[in-house]
Amino acid sequence: MKKIVPTFDEFINEGQSYGTKHLSSQGSSIGQILKSIKDLKKGKVYCIVDFGLNEWNGGWKLNIVSGDTYTFESILGAPNSKADTEDFSKDELEDLIKDKAIAIDNELY
Repeated sequence: MKKIVPTFDEFINEGQSYGTKHLSSQGSSIGQILKSIKDLKKGKVYCIVDFGLNEWNGGWKLNIVSGDTYTFESILGAPNSKADTEDFSKDELEDLIKDKAIAIDNELY
């Protein structure tokens, strides 16, 4: 059975939106909202909501999966600077998925 994954536009129409003002300056755009942790692919780039700002941020590449820890690296940092990384537990990622707060980065995927 084919899984139906909503697009960001369909998500907006449901009235469940986070801010997107950062995305255009990041060269990012929101694609499909993830429905399952199995949708995450190592080496692919995602948009993730920063709940402190209630904003989407793009350019997060999944680099490492080690046990229940998933490490994302920002690919939008300044050249020759130390990479900005964020670690998420499996439970944290499942919460992001439940909250519809992680999606494919259409521009950088």
